[in-house]
Amino acid sequence: MRHVMCKLTNGIKDNWIVEQAILASAHENNLDVRKVLREEFTDPTGITMLLLLGESHYSLHSFYEQDMYMVDLFTCNPNTPVKKIIRRLAELTSSKITDIVEMERS
Repeated sequence: MRHVMCKLTNGIKDNWIVEQAILASAHENNLDVRKVLREEFTDPTGITMLLLLGESHYSLHSFYEQDMYMVDLFTCNPNTPVKKIIRRLAELTSSKITDIVEMERS
């Protein structure tokens, strides 16, 4: 089991683009997305996304007022390319990975 938590900074502040980016990073890397939960906020603006996966979960919380997204990806599949998924999310949101922690869980 692998667990990655990271902070992305200076990214796009558009809920629709962020939503499409997390979905694309999941689908491009063959994550088994079973359900998508989404909550949009207006004051302050932002979005929280939760992708329930066959292998666990992938989530993003935006903090536009602080120029960051907090991302959490947990998978039971040891072959999931977790860092590649995070790098793709950063690319699609034009953000920078400023903090990343990867842990093996057992």
